[in-house]
Amino acid sequence: EKYMKYILKTVKKAFSLIIILSLVATSLISFSSCAPAYSDQEAINILAEVLAKDIELNKIIWGEGLSPEKDAGEHVNDSTFYYTEVSMLSKYTSLDELKEAVKDTYTEELQNILWQYAFGYEEIESDIIPRYSENKDGFLMVNVAKATLRKFDLTSVAYLGEAKVKRAKKDMIRIEVPFSADGKVFRERTIELHLVDGVWKLDTQTWCIDFQY
Repeated sequence: EKYMKYILKTVKKAFSLIIILSLVATSLISFSSCAPAYSDQEAINILAEVLAKDIELNKIIWGEGLSPEKDAGEHVNDSTFYYTEVSMLSKYTSLDELKEAVKDTYTEELQNILWQYAFGYEEIESDIIPRYSENKDGFLMVNVAKATLRKFDLTSVAYLGEAKVKRAKKDMIRIEVPFSADGKVFRERTIELHLVDGVWKLDTQTWCIDFQY
């Protein structure tokens, strides 16, 4: 009888220990699942790399654009469009190079937003005159006719030093960033990044021309 009591007491202790260990393990798993996949600083570093590419493309596609190699003269007054070769000093001198830069920076959904404006779709009719084209040799050309050239006055600056992660997974970061157009009035914007085939890409249009810490 004493032996049976001893066994029961031992079993109860072991069972209690198992329950305690299970609760501890559950708590650790719960804690780790609540913790963001990336810290604020890690997310800021990732965003800064992508924004650097985004800023360059914003200026090329939405802003001043790439400079032409030659003065377009009276063609700037054409009522439809006039394409001329971009400067040989441009970072991008072929249409394929510029398209690859866009694909490398933005998610597919965001690419679709700017593709028609920047390059056009051959199979889709549109009133929008693509900003860029190519000549028969594949050299990049830019539309300089004011009547059909749409460019925007971009002034938005991102302040990464105050950015905070709102949600993060292994392949997605949602981060809140202060933006300002005059350095005085700020508004918070949520920027989303996706990890696509090992490359971080923007899934949010920023209209940004610079960023600061």
